[in-house]
Amino acid sequence: MKRQIKIVAVCLTFLCFGGVIGYLLRVPYPATGGGQSQRSPDGKWVAFANTLSDGSVLGPHRTYYEFMIQTPPPAPRTVRTMRLEDTVAEPIDWREEGKILWASNSSTVAFKCDERKTRMEITLRIEP
Repeated sequence: MKRQIKIVAVCLTFLCFGGVIGYLLRVPYPATGGGQSQRSPDGKWVAFANTLSDGSVLGPHRTYYEFMIQTPPPAPRTVRTMRLEDTVAEPIDWREEGKILWASNSSTVAFKCDERKTRMEITLRIEP
């Protein structure tokens, strides 16, 4: 009788341990990736272009691009954020392939990737 109880206890322990490990492997982890940033000519804005991926160890993964415009430090405030998902092509490495181009009056910022002939432009409202 004691042997059967031990076997049942060991089986339940392994079952619980397996359930905890399975749960931890499916929990999503924070987005990781890299990119570049560029300050506007007038110094009022900072543009960021990042390639990020998130998911879990065993679950589905997704790769996306995040474009963000913020006010500069010491108190950054996000002005615009845009996320684009691209599942067909290889992800862009913004540190190597991409460029952030500001207009001379800081009214427009363009995110450009020459290898893919991809360009996205964001116009900021200029306040008097």
